[in-house]
Amino acid sequence: QVNSMLDQLSWWAHALKSARESK
Repeated sequence: QVNSMLDQLSWWAHALKSARESK
């Protein structure tokens, strides 16, 4: 479903942001 896709995108965005900040 579209909702799950949006949830995954937001999760990835948060994960990538955290990874960049932790560096």
